Amino acid sequence: MKLSIVISVLDGWEMLRRQLVHFGKMELPEDIEILIMDDGSDPPLALVPRMFPNCDIRNLWIYPTEDKREWTVAPARNLGAKISKAPYLLMTDIDLFWRRDAIMEAYEFAEDRMAFKRYFGVLDADGNFRDDLETLRAWGLDEERIEKRGKRAPPHTNSFCMRKELYWELGGYEENRVGLQYPQMEESRFKGRFRRAVEEGKAIETKHRPLIYQFPNGRFCGDADYNPFGFMHTLSRKNLHKGGRGE
Repeated sequence: MKLSIVISVLDGWEMLRRQLVHFGKMELPEDIEILIMDDGSDPPLALVPRMFPNCDIRNLWIYPTEDKREWTVAPARNLGAKISKAPYLLMTDIDLFWRRDAIMEAYEFAEDRMAFKRYFGVLDADGNFRDDLETLRAWGLDEERIEKRGKRAPPHTNSFCMRKELYWELGGYEENRVGLQYPQMEESRFKGRFRRAVEEGKAIETKHRPLIYQFPNGRFCGDADYNPFGFMHTLSRKNLHKGGRGE
């Protein structure tokens, strides 16, 4: 294996189904594996028949974390990194998706860490890419945001490609933060450790950032808990550290 794509998922059955149909259309190299970390879904993702569309997806695996606590992305990602067979990790979330060109850039990546820029887009029921404004509005993308920023979405620390050895040199994600008030800051703290490694000359982040896509949801639609079509999990994402504004 050359690249492991690690996606943590909680209850996002339809979002995952669309992702799998999309992956099945890409004809990716055989040495890319896709690890779906089932982060406590009820029912488990592997038991839902519609999770397995009629398409050929090589090296696709669904692993249950069997962790029923809230906000357990840290242990889910660490488990994905542990069981991955490739020297490079492509970490992502279920509300993000990748077109083939971005995945191939990660596939060919041979440095320490690469981040990504994001635009808004969706996958339709047949796994086809859509980013027209009519579709984005139907998904609830805030009109004021569209007027000010168009289809641009802010970057996020939760999506990156990294050498697996470096991931563990940085200690992986802090699992002891599970159970703390949301947000637990595990992603920003992990990025902070990487930045210190860069400052100390122990790591390098490439300046090039391929484009990936973000499904409109949450604060991008005017409410931190906005759940388009019920496709996301139902855990509250309101940031209690900032007065519950969901920022």
